[in-house]
Amino acid sequence: DQEHVQFQATVSKVMQGNRTAILEVQAIEQVKVVVFEEPGTGFRPGQKVRINGVIQTYGGSREIIATRITAFGQGEADTS
Repeated sequence: DQEHVQFQATVSKVMQGNRTAILEVQAIEQVKVVVFEEPGTGFRPGQKVRINGVIQTYGGSREIIATRITAFGQGEADTS
């Protein structure tokens, strides 16, 4: 059973992979968000985002797999 979450956060760190970006975001706590994206979607530190996703425990730490992530006041990056 997957736990779905929806929240707003500020991007604090971006680590770019091949077809993914891993964002560290600050909401109530620091959390890692995995985003499957098209190249060039371009998230950056300081950006405010709305995140919908699923909590997944990976290697003992909790991560959120984003199903949709939207930067405030900009176009949406739909990751489904």
